[in-house]
Amino acid sequence: MPTDRPFLDSLTVRHVGPDIDLTGFTCASEGVVWFLRNAAVICHRKQANTTTCWMDGPRLAGYVTLRTEEIVIKSGSAKERFGLAGIKVTEKGKDLYRFPSVLIAMLGVCTPYCRKGLAREMVLFSLGHARSMSKAGVGCRFVRVDSEKTDAALGLYRGAGFVSAPEQEEARGTESMYFDMGERTD
Repeated sequence: MPTDRPFLDSLTVRHVGPDIDLTGFTCASEGVVWFLRNAAVICHRKQANTTTCWMDGPRLAGYVTLRTEEIVIKSGSAKERFGLAGIKVTEKGKDLYRFPSVLIAMLGVCTPYCRKGLAREMVLFSLGHARSMSKAGVGCRFVRVDSEKTDAALGLYRGAGFVSAPEQEEARGTESMYFDMGERTD
């Protein structure tokens, strides 16, 4: 995937708001368009999630919506793979099996801006945001996405280091994927 660095550097990044014209946004996913036009502003205002927009002047080039959630890992072998087996939060408690994560709830690039590296830029922004949260004092081990099952979408996330999460429940015909941020280094 080519990256048009001058184009990406020319964009401004800001939160969604009622002053952004959302009506001109088009992309291949009807669900991504519907969410943007009907729910993004109200969900952002109510703090159900955070929607960040990449603007080309007054035009919306792309957006990503993030929210916190948890990833459930009950399999002992999966917990071993991540170094998370045997963690207890009380002396006689059960092993921890719910781990904090950030969900990439929506991600879309407006059709005229496709194939310039913006989707990858937004995925990397999401990973950086999760790292910043963790450094600021809110634990976050994973970044998760329910990816559409298209070659482009799966390739985008796999290229950024996401792997399929077979232990996660499949949602709406999507493929659940995650990025493991690993242990703290500070």
